[in-house]
Amino acid sequence: MIYVRAYISVINCILFRQKKQSNFVYFTVGLYYRVISPMRILKIFTLCFIGNVAGGLIFFTLTRHSDIMSPEMFIQLEITIEHKLFAAGFLAILIKGIFANFFINISLVIAMQIDDILAKMFVMMFGVSIFAFMGYEHVVYNSVLFAGGLVYQSDLLAVIPTLINLLGAAIGNYIGGGLIIGLFYAYLNDHHQYDGQRLH
Repeated sequence: MIYVRAYISVINCILFRQKKQSNFVYFTVGLYYRVISPMRILKIFTLCFIGNVAGGLIFFTLTRHSDIMSPEMFIQLEITIEHKLFAAGFLAILIKGIFANFFINISLVIAMQIDDILAKMFVMMFGVSIFAFMGYEHVVYNSVLFAGGLVYQSDLLAVIPTLINLLGAAIGNYIGGGLIIGLFYAYLNDHHQYDGQRLH
């Protein structure tokens, strides 16, 4: 299961996704300084989510028509989907979602302070590795995982458990990245530098 998580996370990060977890930080900062409207943020988040799912569907469609995924990998995919949907309740998913984006966005904030590109890559890979290997919940990762289950016609996918997982992960990710990191970062760096740009 851990290898499937890492495999999907790396492919997802490199190839298909707008960094929605970073957007939680950036847009919370933007909301704090009132330089972007909530409706515009909602539109961007929606487009990011649709794009992430579409990328996952394309990726898994390509793998299904090749021999990239072995039968053992498909079994691990099924085990991972079952674990995500049925092993934890909403509160547990939400808490693991908080931890996922907390670690990723701590890495992001540290990477923003570093000039060397290789050092930035290492710091970001470290944050992603923590959430991937610890099995924390991430709405983008989970949506791509479920897209894989859809393409491979998994019998485990069910609408209600899937929605519960994605909603819990999304709320947790926003708390961990947007509120704990983004809002705190914006507050500490508020020197009224954006007062002239604020929306009314």
